[in-house]
Amino acid sequence: MDRCAALLLVSMVACAPGPVVRVAIEVPATVPLRTFPHVYVSGGIEPEAVLLAENLIAHLRQDGAVRVERADPNSLEQMRTTGALPAASVVVIVDLRFALSSTPRYTSRPETVCGPGGCYTRQRSEVYDVPQLEATATVSVYEGPTAILLQRRTLAETAEGRREPTMRELVTQRLSRRLLEAVDPRVEALDVRLAEVALPGVAAALTDAVAGRWHDARRALERVARSENFQNASEADRAALQYDLGLARRFDPVTLEQDPERHFDVAEEALQRAITLDPRPLYAGALESLRAHRRDRALLAAQREAAQHNFALDAPGEGPPPTLPAPPPGYDR
Repeated sequence: MDRCAALLLVSMVACAPGPVVRVAIEVPATVPLRTFPHVYVSGGIEPEAVLLAENLIAHLRQDGAVRVERADPNSLEQMRTTGALPAASVVVIVDLRFALSSTPRYTSRPETVCGPGGCYTRQRSEVYDVPQLEATATVSVYEGPTAILLQRRTLAETAEGRREPTMRELVTQRLSRRLLEAVDPRVEALDVRLAEVALPGVAAALTDAVAGRWHDARRALERVARSENFQNASEADRAALQYDLGLARRFDPVTLEQDPERHFDVAEEALQRAITLDPRPLYAGALESLRAHRRDRALLAAQREAAQHNFALDAPGEGPPPTLPAPPPGYDR
């Protein structure tokens, strides 16, 4: 899910009526290395860069599906030019840079001042420098046989106020954790707030939603939306009901598995009706969050499809290797 859209929805939870429900959203990998059966990892010679590469290799090897090797850039280029790299392979180059600087900080301390009229205490301002270390890890992913750049992602972390070796260790640990999280799909928690509507059947539907029974909640809200009570309700109540219905449609696991495209279409239709009737920021935020969810779901499906395709290429007898272009800058370093 797009992080900004999720934060927007959560930030509006506090000002909307109704119960809060926590739902789990699957988020695709941002560096989907597991979609390839062969991964070659190359890093720098500094201890911290070596640690990043080794941690990545160990993490990718955990399930045994991906064959991961550590290789230096020179041997990788030789393998590429001789056609030794498998067709379904990627080369990952991890580049780690440190920048040490200092940043001013301000403080104040009590100071006693004495004069002809006696002594008194005042606050004295002081400025001092704090050491700061910024670490930037650049992860570049190249297609193995062709050296085409597939992806480049930069991660940055900062530490301050400690000895340089301590700060280097701290930022390296943080970068390693973020890099390992980036290569796998993950589940994120999202809090959404339902709207209470004074129409028969809504309270029971919200109870189902709070309990995680989204399919039951959806069916109940669909009945309310077709009722005469709904047709006679105010625009604000009808908008709130459509908002609840949009959420129930979005989180209904049954329709998501049966027909994902239709699933998101009908959820968006309900939220659009809510916005038309009552253009509240809460409803607009829910629509943006839904669209981000839909994009994430499509990307997850694409990553799974790519993995099936690439692992199938790993089977023997797939034909000659592709024509080899000149390596892009950085690949042969």
